[in-house]
Amino acid sequence: MFQPAPGNAYVNPQVSIDGIPLNPVTEFCYLGSTLSNDALLDKEITHRISKASSSFRSLNERVWKQHSIKTQTKVSVYKAVVLSNLLYGCETWTCYRRHIKQLEQFHMRHLRAILKIKWQDRITNVEVLERSRCSSVEAMIIATQLRWAGHVTRMSDDRIPKQLLYGELKEGKRSRGGQKKRYKDTLKHNLTVCNINPDNWETLAADRDLWRRTLKNNTILFENRRRDILTAKREIRKQHQSQAATMTLTSCFICNHCNVDCHSRIGLFSHSRKHRT
Repeated sequence: MFQPAPGNAYVNPQVSIDGIPLNPVTEFCYLGSTLSNDALLDKEITHRISKASSSFRSLNERVWKQHSIKTQTKVSVYKAVVLSNLLYGCETWTCYRRHIKQLEQFHMRHLRAILKIKWQDRITNVEVLERSRCSSVEAMIIATQLRWAGHVTRMSDDRIPKQLLYGELKEGKRSRGGQKKRYKDTLKHNLTVCNINPDNWETLAADRDLWRRTLKNNTILFENRRRDILTAKREIRKQHQSQAATMTLTSCFICNHCNVDCHSRIGLFSHSRKHRT
């Protein structure tokens, strides 16, 4: 597999061993993670969702449909089996918002299946998380990545993961326009949303126990703040819908002949036909 430099066109490499040419591939599975030649995360997310769905279906008859098993036991099995498959290797992910949405949709869909909640019940995602006593996928990814970053920081300087995290290129220049998201950008965003100063987080991460406690408390605060934002957005959306319904009920589509409120322009047009006849 060949990954070209950013901005360069992809050209199939010519590699041969003992005169036998090797066929290039666009993706490759290494240690359970899928690497692609475009250096994006889309194929890895697709494969993670596929593997997690397979593990969920394999427990359908033995766990999810068993009435003798408590709901919290089912949720614990879901965390141990399904979520571990879904978030395998997420310590090194560089996630965009579209990836988070895909993972959250999977998470909500299967939690609703475990809790036996249908879409007709009109239960919000926030209430689903509260009933299952489970956090969002975004909070899990943030906690895992920050825990891994602290582990890398405490490594010795001759370790390869630490050299890759702190390494920089000597040559080259950035292209014009928006740049691809880097792992350092993701790390900085995670530190900011958890109320951790990105300038001196290495000093805090040097103490392992203190770093773990800080991540646990700040991740809980992030999850609560996220739920409050979703609840506020839902209330605003409901207010807009009620205002639109009120405006529809007090519409100006009133017949000039019999003062009937038709609620819409096409309704007024159809109603006015009888007066013309």
